[in-house]
Amino acid sequence: MDRVIVLSSMFGMVKDLLTIYNVTPSKVNTAILLSKVIINTFCAGYVQEGAEKYAAIISKSIKDFKNFIPQTGDPTIDILINAGTTVVSRGAEFAVHAYLIERVGYAAQKMLVPIVKE
Repeated sequence: MDRVIVLSSMFGMVKDLLTIYNVTPSKVNTAILLSKVIINTFCAGYVQEGAEKYAAIISKSIKDFKNFIPQTGDPTIDILINAGTTVVSRGAEFAVHAYLIERVGYAAQKMLVPIVKE
């Protein structure tokens, strides 16, 4: 699912940049932009897998730490552990996806310099 979101946001961003700069890229620049979008979308899938593994490691560490806390029978600790794990995993995914999208945006801006007619 993350790949679809990243892919659509990258294509939307490139389309908006083309509209803002009012230019049409050459075939070579189009191929370069498309390759960057595809590569970053491919990376997004691995980011999702890595974030899930990272969340599992954090969750296990927190649950191991929970064993040292005196048990009161209150489910609040379990709720906090689950919420913390989700926040850490989704936060890491968000940061990396934002970075991947930003990279494509900067690459597109460098390529799409408008030509000023005098």
